[in-house]
Amino acid sequence: MLNRFAATQTLTAWDLILLRFLVASVAVSPLFILRKPWRRMTPAQIGWLALLGPAIPYSTLTISGLVFAPAAHGGVVANGLLPVVAALFAWALGAGAP
Repeated sequence: MLNRFAATQTLTAWDLILLRFLVASVAVSPLFILRKPWRRMTPAQIGWLALLGPAIPYSTLTISGLVFAPAAHGGVVANGLLPVVAALFAWALGAGAP
């Protein structure tokens, strides 16, 4: 609902994405630093995640689409496509066939 409200106001999709990931990165940083999950990743996987992480294109498309569709439609499409997008990115990173 907040995304739909902000998408119809003066905030752009890019503003919302910046706010979403800024808050999330601050909240998760201590856990990320303590657990060091990058130790099990190859440099190529780290590069792909940094450049084309699944959250940025997915959020961009979802929030941009809310400008043209009702929030109820956005909720159904976003939640329905989440497993599909996750499987495609896992396949692209070599985790197996979707």
